Amino acid sequence: MQMIFSVILSSFLICIIYILQIFFSNTLTARTRCILWLPVFLILFFGFLPLSSFHFFIPQIITFTDSPSFVSPVFQTLPAANEILDAAVNVQRFPLWDLCSILWMLGVFISFFFCCIKYIRLYKIYKHSYTANENLINIFQQQQVLFPKMQTIQIYETSQISSAMTFGIIRPKIFLPSDFSNIMTNQELSNILLHEQIHIKHKDSVIQFFLMLFHCIYWFHPLFPFFKKQIRLDHEIYCDSCVLNYYNDSRQTALYGHTLLHAAEYMKKQTLSASSFFIDSKKQLHIRILKICQPQSGNKNISRIFIFFILCLSLTSIPVLNLYSAKPDFYYLSAFEKQHMQELKTAHKIQGSLVIYREQTGQYLVYGNRQAQTRVSPNSTYKIYSAVHALENNIITPKYNSMDWNQTNYPFEQWNQNQTLNSAMSQSVNWYFQNLDQTSGPTEMKNFYKQIQYGNQNLSGGISEYWLESSLKISPWEQVRLLKDFYQNKYQWKSSTISNVKKSLLIQKKNGTRLYGKTGTGMVNGQYVHGWFIGFVEHQNGTDYFALCLTSGKEISGTKAMETVLKILQEQEIYS
Repeated sequence: MQMIFSVILSSFLICIIYILQIFFSNTLTARTRCILWLPVFLILFFGFLPLSSFHFFIPQIITFTDSPSFVSPVFQTLPAANEILDAAVNVQRFPLWDLCSILWMLGVFISFFFCCIKYIRLYKIYKHSYTANENLINIFQQQQVLFPKMQTIQIYETSQISSAMTFGIIRPKIFLPSDFSNIMTNQELSNILLHEQIHIKHKDSVIQFFLMLFHCIYWFHPLFPFFKKQIRLDHEIYCDSCVLNYYNDSRQTALYGHTLLHAAEYMKKQTLSASSFFIDSKKQLHIRILKICQPQSGNKNISRIFIFFILCLSLTSIPVLNLYSAKPDFYYLSAFEKQHMQELKTAHKIQGSLVIYREQTGQYLVYGNRQAQTRVSPNSTYKIYSAVHALENNIITPKYNSMDWNQTNYPFEQWNQNQTLNSAMSQSVNWYFQNLDQTSGPTEMKNFYKQIQYGNQNLSGGISEYWLESSLKISPWEQVRLLKDFYQNKYQWKSSTISNVKKSLLIQKKNGTRLYGKTGTGMVNGQYVHGWFIGFVEHQNGTDYFALCLTSGKEISGTKAMETVLKILQEQEIYS
């Protein structure tokens, strides 16, 4: 996703730069035309940086299937309590993003393969080349006074190319067609060698290397071929202007233009083709000749303004990349939560995260805080709020909340019968709550989840499955907050709604203490991925709220989560 937005932003920037170059062609200097493209590299570079290392994540893209399968139920029975059914529903998820990643890597491999072939061909050209003749070396040595730091450059001749070219990054070499010495005048050869040395001075081989690298990575970028072509053209124009500045003679300007035409004529007669800095295409040659015939000095102050503008535009785009690469399924703590949070000390191993809110002390006991802020699918724990919404909107009432079984044969015997709110909640009957949601409709449900700020509030997974390892996600921190809001009736729901949902959540009562809770188990493609147990404990000192989410280990289920929570509640002397 991060790379996709990098493509969008870089495409926008490419269009802006190109438009500026068209409308201000007589104002921008040749050097500015080259510099303006550098921010595009910046955007592309940040597009594939691992921003997740800085707590930014790539969102998961999933497509959904309509036919979940079921796994044998697990029962949890406590003394003097309701029988709790923890039934895992196995859903098939097709990871579309993984497929896109595979296709992208395949494209990168193919692009890199062709680049390797190209460089192997260039290396073979080097191996079959020979040192330039004495005349070329003498012309080259005469130019060394202009480039005192470039004494180590070597010149070669070969019959396998049709235009002058430079090859190599660390030790660049200049290659000329072997026929050039016979058909070109010394002045033309001097122009060609000077042009190639300016490319080396400007490190254009490095630019070409990064263009190749980014083209492999962004092989799917629709504007990258255009971007690559324009960079090459602007670098050629810049080199042309540098050559003419060295001469600073109108007669030499005409001779230099004639050199380009002569070299282009030679290329036209050849059947060989190779990468070249000197001549690229007829259209680019035409543009270069026009620039030579009508040289523009450009306005340096305006050029600096445009460079500053494009640089600012690119830098402000980077936070946008962060925004879209950031994981939306993450809960950021409030100042109160940060201030009253302390690490939970426990002798019991927790393969996940746990948040406990002690009402009496106002303290949050947290195990695995970073993971406790990460949102995951709520699975069956969402049914608490599905019931709240149905009661608030009179889809069911405290007196009339039974629902007839639709005669579909489910693998759980407890599901194959008529249900009430209490039985549906304790037996975690999916079809009961799916019917409630479908009666309300997706728009109404979405508005409700937005009102209570339920996790990421994303119901795009479909009205029947959004909570089942699908689009809706919530963190343990938010589960505790919502339980507290529910219990304290923050949203001014009917008192009968609160009491009836509480009744359906009652698991056990003893010694004046009551335990309320709901399990939830997530299974994807046959693998257990999440095990929830959330709820609250009423006792004489007030109410304590808890939410545990198991995410690793051999045993991941709502039942295992319940067992773990009960041990820790006993250890903390909250419930025993």
